[in-house]
Amino acid sequence: MQRAISGNEAIELFDKGEGIDIVLMDVRIPDLDGIEVTKIFKKIRPDIPVIFQTAHALSFDIEKCLNAGGDEVLVKPIRHKELLMKMKLYLTKNSM
Repeated sequence: MQRAISGNEAIELFDKGEGIDIVLMDVRIPDLDGIEVTKIFKKIRPDIPVIFQTAHALSFDIEKCLNAGGDEVLVKPIRHKELLMKMKLYLTKNSM
């Protein structure tokens, strides 16, 4: 597992591409928001699933995440079981 605390750090890690199978992305992160970071990720590797996590549950906010290339949006507080199910779903799809 790799972890970044800012948008620029996330892009650096992602650009290296070492062992990244799935991304958990928060909408609000320092320097670049998760929406912009995801757009960059999807240009580099569109096959890597991005699961957004956000406290913003309005349909407009969820739509922004999906339009940026997010594959899934989970609203905080995140339920552990739901997160694991979504991750398993996307990891299984990518291994086929």
